[in-house]
Order: sequence, then structure tokens, then C-alpha cells
Amino acid sequence: MKRNGTRRLYAALLALIMVLVLLPVGAAKADEGSLKVGGTAIDLSQNGSYFDGKVVFEIVDGKNVLTLNDYKLENYNGNGIYANRIDLTVVGSAGIGVTGAAASAIFINKGNLTLNGDFTLRAQCVTGAALSVDGNLTVEDGALDVENSYEGCEAIFVNECMTVNGGTVHAKANGKKAIDTSDGIILNNDEAFLLGDANAYEVKIGVGYTITFVNEDGTELQSGAVAVGETPAYTGEEPKKPATVTQSYAFAGWKDENGIEYGLTDDLPAVNGEMTYTAIYTQREIVYGEPEWTWTGYESAEATFTGTDGETLYTQLLPADEIFHMTTVEPDCENPGIVTYTASVTFLDKTYYNNKNREIAPRGHEWVFDAFVWQKNAQGVYYALAQFHCARVESHTLSVNPVGGMATDPATCTEDGCEHYVAFLNEFESPDGQYHEDKLEVVIPAHGHWWSEPDLERTKTETGYQVTATVRCLYDYSHQISETVDAVYEVVTPPTLHEEGLCKYTATFTDPHLHSIWWTEPIPKLVTTFYGTDTVGLDMCTAKNGAYLYRYDIRVKNLENGALAVNSMQIFVTFDHAVLELALCEGPVEWVVNDGNDLLSAAWASETATTIADDEIVLTLWFKKIGDAPDTALPIAFTKNELGSGSALSYVEDGTVREIEVGTENGSLLLETPVIGDANCDGVVTAADAALALRAIVGLSELTPRGAMQADADGDLEITAEDAALILRLVVGLIDEFSAGV
Repeated sequence: MKRNGTRRLYAALLALIMVLVLLPVGAAKADEGSLKVGGTAIDLSQNGSYFDGKVVFEIVDGKNVLTLNDYKLENYNGNGIYANRIDLTVVGSAGIGVTGAAASAIFINKGNLTLNGDFTLRAQCVTGAALSVDGNLTVEDGALDVENSYEGCEAIFVNECMTVNGGTVHAKANGKKAIDTSDGIILNNDEAFLLGDANAYEVKIGVGYTITFVNEDGTELQSGAVAVGETPAYTGEEPKKPATVTQSYAFAGWKDENGIEYGLTDDLPAVNGEMTYTAIYTQREIVYGEPEWTWTGYESAEATFTGTDGETLYTQLLPADEIFHMTTVEPDCENPGIVTYTASVTFLDKTYYNNKNREIAPRGHEWVFDAFVWQKNAQGVYYALAQFHCARVESHTLSVNPVGGMATDPATCTEDGCEHYVAFLNEFESPDGQYHEDKLEVVIPAHGHWWSEPDLERTKTETGYQVTATVRCLYDYSHQISETVDAVYEVVTPPTLHEEGLCKYTATFTDPHLHSIWWTEPIPKLVTTFYGTDTVGLDMCTAKNGAYLYRYDIRVKNLENGALAVNSMQIFVTFDHAVLELALCEGPVEWVVNDGNDLLSAAWASETATTIADDEIVLTLWFKKIGDAPDTALPIAFTKNELGSGSALSYVEDGTVREIEVGTENGSLLLETPVIGDANCDGVVTAADAALALRAIVGLSELTPRGAMQADADGDLEITAEDAALILRLVVGLIDEFSAGV
């Protein structure tokens, strides 16, 4: 790589100036090579050109060779030797002196120069170097002595590389670099050396002496020639001397062949002959501390000693000289014993010891059975503990939870009962390996009667009500107390033409287990009252899959006015949720049904009045039996009808809309058979039912509420493809009945 663009620009400008100033008229063209010596042109096309009888130009082996033959030249206005666009080799000896504003002793423009001989160049060049080469400069042999006395200019300028294969080079400049090269200086001859700094005012390349550096044991570390007068330098790695167990060594400098010691290589004397320098060291004591031990099992150990000389750590690894052991703690029943192993090692006349312990397992207990001890927990239940003691150390005891069991003869209202407990340990679980058993009986006192709340039954009589109260023992229903009394009637609020009255009934019992009760009933207004509910049931029968379905019809029965105009209605029904489960609701209007744990409510409302015919069924409820109810009629109560907002059951009197009072009657349910699989509700199960179920699943058809209930063949309360598949299997005879109930 060239030094920089400025350097090349400088060389190019200098060459251009010299060409323009020095070339005579009629010289070779700019793109052709030319050569001048002392301002006189040399014909490059002919060998053997002479100048002043000494200068000879020849082409030898394809090279331009200029032989000077001790030619002395002084030129005050131009270059001593000027070559343009050719490579030139100059041989022989010459002395060239130049004084001028734009001249060099030798100037090679766009070419390379090779020198082989003694050359003395003295110049006072104002704008350029005494020796200026635009390409490469090679010194093959001889002495090259160059000086530029003009202040601020180099002695030698090489635009590319300067190579010295032999000989000596002396260069001197006045306030500038002695040698200025873009690509540096290459020294190829063992006898050629660069003395001094290439940027100093004077640079010399000459012959030196061999200087050798060796270690204390005589191993050669570095060897090479150094010029006379220069200080030798050691450039290798710092010499080392291996440490012993107790001593370390630090490099301290060099001593020469006469035993004179020096510090660093900067302290070495200038070269005036061949010399061998030997490394010298200072000695330091290594001090060791206590060792760190490493055990392998219990049979081998080694000690690591770490020492320091104040700067560096050193380690010594020694195996144990001897390992012996002894029992230091004897084991007992529960606690382990200890065997101690001791290793020893001797280092630097001192013996070191280290211990390692190994645990001995306890000897264990020899258990002897004592007895079962019975105890009662916080819940009043008895449990046993098996007690043992150790035959080796009697103070060592053990409690074990045996296997336990209990059987109970329960107490009755009047008879005592008994709890029978048993506890045992088999030979596999017992600490002594033997079977042990014990039993315990605990009397349960008779618990007496636990009377229930009274069951009340009211019977309507011509004069009022008879009330029967019955309490039963919850332990034994056969134990009961029953008493019947007449209820006492009194009027609380008398009725009017437009307002109801209120009466109160009170029943008082003499038995202390019963208590008095009372209730109130409305007294009808002194106008016509409309009653309206009834229940309808069907005959009992059994479904194919063993399921039963109960139907309950709610009717509005108007005893006087026929059809009724109704805007809203709310109905409450009570039934036993442990026995019945609501399966389906049907009605001519859109009812909102809420089946709570205690009460089922059904309600509807409309912005316009709905006409209900006399004795019309307004709501049908279907129930499924889920408990152990008898297959006879089951009680269910239609408790009340409540009016919604606006006109509910109503009639017109004197132009005024008035609400109609509604009475209630209790009803009962009978059994009815569902036809499971009959999705279209035509009474038989066919492939059409399976097809309708599938169309309903994908949204192509709709099932009626009862059809959806009967299409649920597997009884999981969902209509799926599995239900359709079961219906088809029944139709083609693959199954005789459905396995699940509705």
C-alpha cells in the first residue's frame, strides 16, 4: 500500500516540472522512455553509447544497464542522471554533485532503479530529494553515500519500496527525513543492518556483530547480528527458571561472558564485537500453610499443600503415608456409633494428620409386648394402643396403632345397646413378630323418645273444623301420641259488600307434647264469588322401560259468567321434590316456569286480554317419578292463583272493570305412559321418528315439548344422534327396549 495521495502527487508534480524544464526541444514523446546523463541524451536504441569516453549504455538480458566507470559529474542547473519511463540499472562508481532549484543527483521518473557500485551524491536540491525514485530502489552492492544540504529536503525519496540486498547506505538530510519510503525498507543480506531511526537526520545501513542470549542452563533464547555502536535488544519471551519445592526464581537481567551483570536489555553496552549474554535470577522462599485433605472412600487420602513466594501460588500433592482406624463411639439401640479413620503425611520434615468418621448403624430394639391400652377420642370412639418395651434397655418403650374394628348393637327408645371393639396386630406388623388381640365392650344407654313436630290434619265439619295432631318418635315410628280436638271459631273482621272479612280458628291440645295452633280464613264478600280450579288425571299404566309419567291439568272453571278476559295470571304448585321431578310444561300461552326447591311457579302476562273459555285447561304439567312413591294417586296441591299487574280475571260492573275472586281446590295425580321414541307423538315408534329427531338436531325441524321428551331415548335430557340411533335399533329389532328411563 502507498503511503498517501499527497506523496504521489508530490512525485508526479516534481517529474512534470523536470520534464517541462529540462527536456530539450525535439526530445522523445511523453509516452516514450528516455535517459539523460549530465543533460546529454542517451540513445536507448543502440548499445555501446559513449559519453565523455566513460559512460556506456547497454541492454543486458533485457535490462537497461548504465555503466559509469568512475565518472565524476557536476551539474548546477539540472539532474545528474534523469531517466523517464524506463527501469535502469547503474553500475560502476560515480561522484555526482548538483546545485539547483529543481534538480536531483539521480531522478527516476515512472520507473525502478537498481544500484551496483560505489556512489557518492552531493546535492543542494531546493524542491526535491538528492536521490528520487518514483518506483522501487534496489541496492545490490557497494557503498551509497547521499547528502542533501538544502534545509527541508530529503536525502533519499522512494515512492514505493527500498530494498538493500548488500553493501552499505549512508543518508543525510538537513532538517528532513534522511530516507523517505512509502512501502518501507527491506534488508535481505545477513550483513546488512539498519542503524538508527529511519526518520532521523542520518540513517546508516551497515555490518554488525552476532549477539546471543541464553538461559541459565545454556538454552539459546535469541541470536542475531547487531550493528556496531547499537545497543542489543532481547525481544523474546521473558526467560524462566523452574521453581523447586521450597524456592522460586524471578528473572533479574543478564550477565556477559566476563560475569558483569546488567538489568534490562536497555542497560546493555553498545556492540563492538560478538557477545553472549546469560539470564540471571533472584531467589525467593516458598512458604506453605496447612494442607487440604481429599479422601477416596475410607482407604485412601491425599493432602494438597499450597504455598506462596509473595506473588505466585504453588501446590504440592502428596498421598497419605498411613491410614488406621478405631471405634470412637459404640452404637446402642437407637443411636449410631462412629469409626474414626486417621491419615498422616510427612512434608518438609513435619507430619500432618486428618480424620474422617464413618457411622455404625444402631443395634436396634428387641421389643417385648406388654398390653393393649384402650382410650377414647374427642368423638367418643374407643381405640387401642399396643404397648411394647425393649428387652435391652427397659426404659425404651413403643406404642403401635393396631388394626381396629367396631360392631354396634344400637340402643332403642327403651333398651340399652352395646359397642363391641376389637384390636389386633398380626405377626407381620407387630414389632415382636407375634400375633396379639384384645376386645372391649361399651354399653350404650337407651336413648328415650325423640318426638317429631306434630302432624296436623284438619277435617271440615258442619260446625267448623276438627283438628288431629300426631307426634311420632323419630327413633321408632310405631311410638306415637295422637289427640283430636274441635277448633274454636271467632270472627276477626266482618265481611262487607265490597270487602272480605276474616275469621280465626284455634285448636288447643291437652297433651304436653302437642301445642296449640291457629289459622285464619277469609270470609267472602257479600257478592257472587267465582271459583275456578280443578284437576284431571288419566288411568295408571306402565311404560315399556319401567318409567312413569304424571300429568297434572290446571283449569279455570267459571261458574257464572262463562268466558273470562285475562291479562295475566300466576299459579303456585307444591309437590315433593324427593319423589317427583318436573319433566314438561304445555299450555295455550307462553308460560314462564320456575321450579324452586320448595315451590313451582308459573306465570304469563300479555298487553292485551286473552279469552279463557269456561272449564278450559290453561296449563299441563308433566312429572317424572324419581323416588319410592307408590304407584297410586300422589297428592299435589294447587295452592293459589295470584293476579298480575292490570286487569287479571275480571268482569264489568256498572261500567267499571272489577277483579274476579278465584277459589282453589286440592287435586291429585295419576300415572300415564310416555311412548319413548315417539318423536312425532303419533302413538307408535317408526323410522319417521328417528328421521324427525335427526332433522331437529341439525335445525331443519322442530319438536313439540312432548315430542322432545319422548325422543330422549337414552334419558340424558338431551336430543343427540345417539337417541336417533337407538330409535332405529328398536325399529329394526336390534333391541327390545330402551335401557334408560325418562
